[in-house]
Amino acid sequence: MNWDDLRIVAAVSDRGSYAGASARLRIDETTVARRVARIQGSLGVTLFDAVDGVRKPTGYCEAILAHVHDMLPRSAMSGKRRMGWSEGSELPRPIRWPRFWRAMPRNSWWRIQA
Repeated sequence: MNWDDLRIVAAVSDRGSYAGASARLRIDETTVARRVARIQGSLGVTLFDAVDGVRKPTGYCEAILAHVHDMLPRSAMSGKRRMGWSEGSELPRPIRWPRFWRAMPRNSWWRIQA
């Protein structure tokens, strides 16, 4: 099982259906169903019960989700740290391309000479 598998399990649990999870994760609904079936097969347990068209997490799924929900904020912040952000910092400012081009010398080596 990898992180993508855990994200799928969490999305199905949060949205209550494969269709809702697929919309949230922006992947096909059949892919969600196949991945859940593969995860259940590898673990040997049922993660969701279908009750009135809604996927309800079983006790096994709840145990997995307890760890997933604990890891989600940490994984999001670790990705930001890799990019040089710290908690509470804002997004970096975008480059203003016209200012950038005006600041470059006219006869730079990277400009094509006519």
